[in-house]
Amino acid sequence: MKQNAAVAFDTPGIEPALTGTYRVSGSEVGADGEKRVHRDVEATTAFELLKQHVSGYTPEWAEPISDVAADTIRRVINQFLAEAGIGATIVIEGRELPYRPVSIMLGRNVNNGWGSYECVWARTVLMTLVGGLEVPGSLLGGLTVINALPFDRTQTVQLGVDGFMDFPFNPTDAENWIRTPEMRHAHCTLLPLIREAADDVQGHDGIMINAQRARELGIGDGDLIEIESPVGSARGVARPRQGVRPDVVIMLAQFGHWKTPYAKDLNRPSLNNLVPMLMDLTDATGSNNDMVRVRVKRVPAAGARQ
Repeated sequence: MKQNAAVAFDTPGIEPALTGTYRVSGSEVGADGEKRVHRDVEATTAFELLKQHVSGYTPEWAEPISDVAADTIRRVINQFLAEAGIGATIVIEGRELPYRPVSIMLGRNVNNGWGSYECVWARTVLMTLVGGLEVPGSLLGGLTVINALPFDRTQTVQLGVDGFMDFPFNPTDAENWIRTPEMRHAHCTLLPLIREAADDVQGHDGIMINAQRARELGIGDGDLIEIESPVGSARGVARPRQGVRPDVVIMLAQFGHWKTPYAKDLNRPSLNNLVPMLMDLTDATGSNNDMVRVRVKRVPAAGARQ
């Protein structure tokens, strides 16, 4: 803003423009090292484009998809912004560092389901907007090696020519294009893979209950049963099994997003409907202690047996 022109990211004393559209000149390095030169072109800031992109995704838009009330969404995000303390700093061992005492933790059910890629990136965008990545009080990454060896993840981050992290993208030219890249993501593997694995394990396609206790309740294999907790209820087919404690029923929770159409089409019971999401029951990885007191009953409906 001070120079009223496009300058390198590390120019001393710069004041970046966050919003608006400007006439600028510059160059960019594209795929496979291709260099493009731009002279007196119209350019819109990334933040401005982000605002335009998300403008239609209001809490009212999200309410019927997420089953979370629009007022609740507004309350949570406003609390998130208020607690972020944007601009605050803290001194640790003589160094003044940004201080952002907020974080968005995603558990395994979010990470492993359909839409997880988008959900994780939405989380990352929110943390980026408040300056809450890799700073005290905020979201810290794991031990994942980001680019390549050495093992120390902080040494795998390389600064690119534009100030952003350099990343070794796969080549896109005809001679070097990787036609069958090895990729593992939720769009094509995780949820179907988990479902298929469960189908191969006896009892994992329904609700496992002690065989003797099931007989006492008049419940047979394949009967539709309902599990109720103080939080909610879930239905699934009964799978009586020996070896299950008489006072325990077992239900899997890792079938991805239990509110998405694909997961609903599976017609599988979900522990997420029954267990309260409390910080006291959440560990450092975002996983929940999935235990709750329940009541079991047979659903006396025609065609319940499968």
